[in-house]
Amino acid sequence: MDITKIAALALSLLSVSVQAAPIYNETQSYQQGSQVEYLGNIYQAKWWAGTGDIPGAPAQLEWQTPWKLLGQVTPPPEPLPEPELEPEPPITPEVPAEPQENRVGPEITYSEIENLHYYLIDPDTPDDIAYALSQDNTVPMHGRTDYNVAWKYEYAKSEGICSIAKGEVKVTTHYVMPKLTLRAAANIDTQTKFNAYYDKLMAHERNHHGFGVQAAQDIEQLIFAWDPESCQTIGNSINSAAYKILDKYGEQNRIYDDETNHGYTEGVVIQ
Repeated sequence: MDITKIAALALSLLSVSVQAAPIYNETQSYQQGSQVEYLGNIYQAKWWAGTGDIPGAPAQLEWQTPWKLLGQVTPPPEPLPEPELEPEPPITPEVPAEPQENRVGPEITYSEIENLHYYLIDPDTPDDIAYALSQDNTVPMHGRTDYNVAWKYEYAKSEGICSIAKGEVKVTTHYVMPKLTLRAAANIDTQTKFNAYYDKLMAHERNHHGFGVQAAQDIEQLIFAWDPESCQTIGNSINSAAYKILDKYGEQNRIYDDETNHGYTEGVVIQ
């Protein structure tokens, strides 16, 4: 689809009015199906949307953005006139309690990195795509997502007790996806059928990435909130808890593939 068609499609969608949603936060990740408001429009996440995936960012292909434009924010209804009320007797204000002191936590740096790698397929016709995809034994399900969550931290030590001074959490995801050769892509029917399948496959793989992001964010909060303890045990304690988080989301990742039959129930099908 060329840029002109994309712009025309976007303009036609803008005429739809929808209910308000939470304001988009560029430091937050969003699960599939989440709705946000950005610049007066409502967007819905087609798959996992990471930090920096800005709604409405220019994209020539559907799979290049995780956001779907739903329409403009519905303007609020005209307020009804307020009824005249009898004046109430004055209320003696209560003296507010002293606010509790907020805990100052360590500085934690969080980041997400995504890398996309391709393997080439060379079908002669649209009907040959499924066979061409099956020829690469290194990617048996046509697409693969591997994520790695890494963390580190520094201590502040006082009389044998250590507390977290600062830390860093990073999730790195590697995708392996199919790509048509130039010869195969020259066939418009082949390219159209492949692109439709690719979009579904990429959405499924992005949801796998989402489990890694959730694990990383939980570990970030774990380190931030960790209470001071003996310098001899704090490192093992944090790492043990972090690995349990990885195991939890690793199991959810596996169950996701079982429940969707590796994306089949989500439309990841090529015939």
